[in-house]
Amino acid sequence: MRRSAPWRHPARAAADTIDLQTLRASGKAVIGPGACIAAGSLVSNYGHVLSNGLDKVTSTSMVRCSAPPGAERATVQVTVSTRPLIPGVFAGFHESAQATATPECGINQGALC
Repeated sequence: MRRSAPWRHPARAAADTIDLQTLRASGKAVIGPGACIAAGSLVSNYGHVLSNGLDKVTSTSMVRCSAPPGAERATVQVTVSTRPLIPGVFAGFHESAQATATPECGINQGALC
């Protein structure tokens, strides 16, 4: 399993919450408990990580997270709002994005470990 990096996508953070008991018993990587909490934590840190650059992140939120324990897929939808660092030159924006990720185990990437 990979370690969490602050700029990773929330769906990847959710899918990386692997159920270790299932992995050890069956060799199959599936989502473990707390996946949406991991994704939400990453989203809440976006404002701090992404606040330098041309736009300042003013708000982030996780709209939806579907990553039930035992599942083989995590889907996370987030919204990000920004304002330009130089007002009047560019407009801020509000964007919503959704992504899906699957649990990966070592070099097998989703196959039996």
